[in-house]
Amino acid sequence: MAFFKRKLFKKVPKHEVLQDLPASAEPWRSYNDLNDGWKENYYLTLLSKIGEKTTKVLNKPDVSSDTVNIMLLGYVQSGKSSTINSFYSILDKEICKRAKSGESTTSFTQKYTSYKLEDKLDKIVLYDIMGIELGPNQGVLVKDIQGCIVGDIKHDYKFNPCAEHKSTSDKDLERKEIHCVMYCVDAESVDEDVIPGFETKMQDIESELRVASQDRIVLVTKIDAVCPETKADITQIFQSTKVKTVVEKAASVFRVPVNQVFPIKNYTNEMETDGNKNIPLLLALKKAVDFGTDYLRQRLDEKHRVYKGDKQESTS
Repeated sequence: MAFFKRKLFKKVPKHEVLQDLPASAEPWRSYNDLNDGWKENYYLTLLSKIGEKTTKVLNKPDVSSDTVNIMLLGYVQSGKSSTINSFYSILDKEICKRAKSGESTTSFTQKYTSYKLEDKLDKIVLYDIMGIELGPNQGVLVKDIQGCIVGDIKHDYKFNPCAEHKSTSDKDLERKEIHCVMYCVDAESVDEDVIPGFETKMQDIESELRVASQDRIVLVTKIDAVCPETKADITQIFQSTKVKTVVEKAASVFRVPVNQVFPIKNYTNEMETDGNKNIPLLLALKKAVDFGTDYLRQRLDEKHRVYKGDKQESTS
């Protein structure tokens, strides 16, 4: 367990962590396309749906972006980089490592980094930032998170835990506003007692997001670590009472509705990709894209209302 994680969460005795619970007879989360059983190639349908959604919205006249921009946010070892690598692995149909990941007590990500997806997802850009930490002069600052969300911080900016990014009036800066935020947290940590310091930091971040109005989802990574049934068979993920418990706890910690929390298993030790493992990952990405495109349409509607108001004033 990383040093930061020990500081972030109070470790509870193993016998208290996720007692063996029976699998639910009915899925605790239902998707129409999965009700009659999982089909390994269903992930291809999800890829098409996500691609069609982004193209449809981004092709609208006057839309404010040519990509859907999603930012991943989490503490050290929460699985941000592994999530990015997993999306590339799905697209390439082989295990990829585009983003640095591994065991570390400090954030691998030091710079504001963008990852443009490919093929049917080529209109989606994932943004990775320095991890959240609780120690003094450690981790990304809340004001820098806000700066990334509104597009004030440029690609490749190196974060400084001791000093906020200075706003710039550079007219040449290509502002890339974030349209949806993905929080990442690992399943084992969710089941531990979160100390007040982390909840306070999350409240600060959430207050910034509410002001900015971008929506967010929560990815609960490493779900196989808390559920042997899901580890053995990923298709049991929405049947598992253990997974349901973790999802509900994550919703409470991050203060989001349960249907905005997604349990996933990233590609970490696998040698090959698996169609069924792709499905939870793409269900999460689809929701992030839904929220991101909703935000873009909302901005477009606001733009049209302002234009109509100005036009009425000029003719009155």
